[in-house]
Amino acid sequence: MYNMGVEVVHIDVDKKDIHGKDIPAGVVQDPSKILSLFNDSTPMFVEFYATWCGHCVKLEPEWTKLIGLVKKEYKNKKLAIVSVESKVINKDIDRVLKQAHVGKVEGFPTIGLIHNNKWFVYNGNRNADSMLDFINEKLSGMKGGKRRKTKKRSVIRKGIGRKSIGRKSIRRKQSKKQRKY
Repeated sequence: MYNMGVEVVHIDVDKKDIHGKDIPAGVVQDPSKILSLFNDSTPMFVEFYATWCGHCVKLEPEWTKLIGLVKKEYKNKKLAIVSVESKVINKDIDRVLKQAHVGKVEGFPTIGLIHNNKWFVYNGNRNADSMLDFINEKLSGMKGGKRRKTKKRSVIRKGIGRKSIGRKSIRRKQSKKQRKY
């Protein structure tokens, strides 16, 4: 069973990031991990990138900043931040893409959230704060999230009065003299 917290997954050909630097320790590099996270119903914020893509290179520092922000905010919730190089899309990753109805990844970077077997495309600003806002918006229903409080209220309708007691209401009938027609 998957523990609570943020899992960082980086899948590429040569075990290096987009700038040719080694992947930091603690970052999962096994492509089958994506399928296991998907099967475990872990929400995944995913980036599909290409090393030759200028937009992807420009996104990298913001993606790294996003990982730091997410680790602070989601330390008690399940979430994965996933980077997948275009050359590494294999059977396991393909299976996840099909089951989440992602479709074919054709443009880079392609960014989105896989949650409850659905793909939510991210088309916002490519900065860490905007991406975190998107994640928060889509995952606001997760356990531990803020819930709306309901208020007690009484309702009076023509001919019938209602008195509210907590979640139950008691219905009172009015006499014919009290009713106005």
